[in-house]
Amino acid sequence: MTGVAAGWQHGGVSDAPDTPNDDGESQGGGNPRLATGISMGLSLGLGLGIVFGVTLLDDLALGMALGMAMGVGIGAALGSVKPSAGADERTEESP
Repeated sequence: MTGVAAGWQHGGVSDAPDTPNDDGESQGGGNPRLATGISMGLSLGLGLGIVFGVTLLDDLALGMALGMAMGVGIGAALGSVKPSAGADERTEESP
């Protein structure tokens, strides 16, 4: 299992490298935000690439390729941004 998939499966965010155990399986690591950003960028880019490829470029394959490339790049850039220190803290109001 890759580091991204292991981090996604365990539900945690870790910047630790993906180090295999004695059986060769992953112990975690990875960045689920990056995986989510790439997958969302890929699907959004594919959809927009189809629309713009047919309407503006008159070439469906070129539009799909450009859309997916831009979507993955933007998704990876946004997915690799770490939230601020206080973003994950939950505050409870005192009764």
